[in-house]
Amino acid sequence: MKKIILAVAVATILAPMSAAMAETKIYGALRMSALGGGDEDGVVNNASRIGFKGSNGSEGGLTGFYHIQAGVDTDSGAGAAALTRRFAFAGVKGKFGTVLLGRASSPYKMAGLKVDPFYDTSAGSHNGGSNYGLSQLTNGFLNNIIGYVSPKIGGTTTINIIGVHNYDDTTAPINRDLVNLGASYARGPWTASLQHITELDATRAAFGWKGGNATLGLSIEDIDSSTDAVYLSGTYKIAPKTTLAASIGNINSGAVTALTANSDGTVNTAATAARNSGGDGYSLGVFHKLAPKTTITLIQSNINYDDNTTFVSASNGSNVGDTARADRSVTSIGFIQKF
Repeated sequence: MKKIILAVAVATILAPMSAAMAETKIYGALRMSALGGGDEDGVVNNASRIGFKGSNGSEGGLTGFYHIQAGVDTDSGAGAAALTRRFAFAGVKGKFGTVLLGRASSPYKMAGLKVDPFYDTSAGSHNGGSNYGLSQLTNGFLNNIIGYVSPKIGGTTTINIIGVHNYDDTTAPINRDLVNLGASYARGPWTASLQHITELDATRAAFGWKGGNATLGLSIEDIDSSTDAVYLSGTYKIAPKTTLAASIGNINSGAVTALTANSDGTVNTAATAARNSGGDGYSLGVFHKLAPKTTITLIQSNINYDDNTTFVSASNGSNVGDTARADRSVTSIGFIQKF
């Protein structure tokens, strides 16, 4: 009898905890690649991560939600942190739309990410993030946001307004306020998004199409009236578990808004990050599912930078040389394990 009473007591205590956990989803992905070609070889991390997201139920037509994600370090030496900062935000949603606060991706970034089949692989200029042809604004997260996303208007269109107090880029802090205004459209096989960041004078138009086994994506950016970035991508599923992907990118860089800071804290609009340096690039890849959550990849990625690439110090904006950035040609075999 005592055992029965004890079991009932334990179940009563754990029931609320189990209900709370049922509303929280734990997910993640280990993403790694083995590189070869040029000066790069070895195994690298492609933005592995772990996340927690969920909601606390609805009341009066309102639902509270949260989403936390951390990077998982798979390739650093002893003493390195196992987890790194990515994003964390919370908010409330209802018939009026969605309001959120915290640290999150911008709608400008997400419009580019959605047309990049190589995002968070070793394609492009880095071993993670966007492929070449998408600007640096397609990476990182915004701190201190207060955002609003409308419900669908006419069943096809949403409007977003994201305000940022004291913007802080992951590569170089810039203390200034930003506003990301935009609208997104989805109907049938077509999607489109128009996004603008006011303080950086950056505008992106992105388009997507999906039909049968094929997809197409296009991103066109104009940044500070001095840099044009164009990215075209496509995928085709040749078998139930195998997809081919290809992309081409071009950046015409007069003076790049690379989100680095001058000594006075203002945005440095001279050329800096490799993602924003002028040139042409392409990627070819094969994605094959070994199991429902296990994928292997084979990717060839090439970038030919313009000869007149100029490097500028992030600390004071001074020119540190006109040496051209080294071209990149990398073959990678990748492994993605989701959970």
